[in-house]
Amino acid sequence: MNEKQWNEKCRRFNYMGFGKETAKLWFVGMEFRGMGDTPSTFAYDERVCEIASKQITEESTGKKGRTQIYNYMERIETRARGLHETMRHPQYRDEYLLQPEKGWSLFTNLYPFARPSTRSPLTPELVTLGFSSVEDYEDTVQTFRFRRLREFWYRNKPEYTICFGGERWADFKLLFELSNTPSISFKSSSDVRYYETKGLFLMPFGRRGWRKGALPGAVADAVGDHIRAHLAQ
Repeated sequence: MNEKQWNEKCRRFNYMGFGKETAKLWFVGMEFRGMGDTPSTFAYDERVCEIASKQITEESTGKKGRTQIYNYMERIETRARGLHETMRHPQYRDEYLLQPEKGWSLFTNLYPFARPSTRSPLTPELVTLGFSSVEDYEDTVQTFRFRRLREFWYRNKPEYTICFGGERWADFKLLFELSNTPSISFKSSSDVRYYETKGLFLMPFGRRGWRKGALPGAVADAVGDHIRAHLAQ
């Protein structure tokens, strides 16, 4: 591994996310895609806002990839802020979501490098960075990145944390130390677990992972309404 590759590895492992650092609300996904030239430390200058906003718009509209995660984040956040009736989609997503000054949340991911799926082998990039197997990569992330990310979470103390990705629930539980934390099915939905003492939700990712007949959008609205009601107390 050369110096440039080592620096990239360190940059990705230490990247905490983007949005509002002191956010009341955290969104946590499974892995970063297309970080481009985002900085290695948490920052919120205008250039970073521009990068984040462009990524959100392109990925949500299908111009880059097919993720709809930002649309679900928008639904939850506008309901939590009580803005769902006055600010229509996609205005909030494109102008406010994850923007440090106007937004209300922070977005990060468990894993710093993307693979086609959780079952995929190492990508050429990960092999080049010195990982010998998927297990080696994931163990290294869990040992080093999870510790840094957990410390960052405890330090900033968000009121609520929403984790997307049923395939990685075991990793979310490891990151946020949930093994001995009681949880309930949120609003009688077996698809969503709610850890009340930590204000943390585990949800499937986008449209995937829901049982037949479930309404992910309706659940997202209910999560946002729950957050708004409890923050108002």
